[in-house]
Amino acid sequence: CPVTVTPTGPTSRPRPASTFLRTTGTGS
Repeated sequence: CPVTVTPTGPTSRPRPASTFLRTTGTGS
């Protein structure tokens, strides 16, 4: 799992993987 992810959307900026996984519920 990557430490940071770059979501493709309105806020396309790197964010902590933990936060990304919490908000989306998907990821590596």
